[in-house]
Amino acid sequence: PTTNPAQAGPNPLSSDFNMSPFIGFSINYFPLNMNNPTVGPVFQQLYFRQAFQATVDTPAIIKNVYRGYAYPTNSGVPTLPHSPELAPSLYGNAFTFSIAKAKALLTSHGWDVSTDPGTCVKPGTAPGDCGAGIKKGQQLSFKLQYASGSTPLTVIMQNLESTAGQAGIKLTLSAEAGEVITANDIACKPAKSTPCTWQMGTWGAGWIYAPDYYPTGEDLFLTGSVANYGNYIDAKNDQLIRDTLAPAATNQTMFTWEKYISSQVPVIWMPNFANPLYEVAKNLDRKSVV
Repeated sequence: PTTNPAQAGPNPLSSDFNMSPFIGFSINYFPLNMNNPTVGPVFQQLYFRQAFQATVDTPAIIKNVYRGYAYPTNSGVPTLPHSPELAPSLYGNAFTFSIAKAKALLTSHGWDVSTDPGTCVKPGTAPGDCGAGIKKGQQLSFKLQYASGSTPLTVIMQNLESTAGQAGIKLTLSAEAGEVITANDIACKPAKSTPCTWQMGTWGAGWIYAPDYYPTGEDLFLTGSVANYGNYIDAKNDQLIRDTLAPAATNQTMFTWEKYISSQVPVIWMPNFANPLYEVAKNLDRKSVV
């Protein structure tokens, strides 16, 4: 596996070719529908999102699925290509893979994760309770749709199903056409005329900042934004985003917002990857293509 996803490296399938990666200015993630009438109250809990994030085995995905041609997503700003807009502390993997941490977060907030799936045993809104809108006996059981046709994405989702399950979070996977997921996983509000039943969904590619290359966050994470598919709402985040849009904004302004949105886990951050990844013949030179 390569140690630098932005540089060409060996092709593991043929010694006659090198792999030449293209790194777009993008982030990879999938949203949780916080307005879902059944599971939305769970998704609205910060502790749950942090626990779920802790079950994403980013190092293993980068090494074993993408052969090193991938890198972490830690916030709303891409970690590659390098840019002055990203806080230096967010270049590495900001989230430690830890089933123990995920379990601790859930058990300290009223969930029994010795069952499969985990169950709320302390409903309520006091410290140590499951949180607003969550009933006693509610289970950590969710439906996760992912785009069909991609072997890497299928492997990643199956891995997440396994690791999340070890923490008491049961995922029921289903593969759907990518266009079906992007059509269904939209910002919505529970209403008779507006179905809002989707729970989790990934089209496998996140978001690319183009042609709007300045990643200030209003497109994806501002309350009410059309592309805020999971209906994440947080007043402090809204203000920090507006600060980044002010004429007096600096890189430090961006850093403050990035660190906050990273810890908020408004979506599940997933490893990003080189796309496309070209195969280039080692004997190819300028003279041979003139």
